[in-house]
Amino acid sequence: MLDRVKIDPPRPLTVQERAILALVLSPDFAGAAELRQQSTSAVVDGCCGCGCPSVSLRTDDSAPMASLSSRLVPIELEVLASDDESPGQVLLFANEGRLSYLEYVCFGEPSTDWPDLSRVRVVGP
Repeated sequence: MLDRVKIDPPRPLTVQERAILALVLSPDFAGAAELRQQSTSAVVDGCCGCGCPSVSLRTDDSAPMASLSSRLVPIELEVLASDDESPGQVLLFANEGRLSYLEYVCFGEPSTDWPDLSRVRVVGP
């Protein structure tokens, strides 16, 4: 994340953000169940200042914490190139077992929107 822009008060996830987050969390992996529970209360409390759609997330403290071996969730989305869109990837981060950042990395021209779900595939262990 380059320059984080705080969103106060936090806002609900958009339909696109919720769909992308759900897709990243769809496979089973250690901590997935807890992260899925957290996602139901997730709100956006910041965004990347570069104009990309990446967002920082905050979840309800009462949601269970996930036990993860890394800040980077072990599942990502590969974004396939299209005629007018660059390829890329979507990464999900969790700080101290809590959802924290949903990032869209473009390997070309930056995008201001999340990729269409028809262009993504789940990649993971």
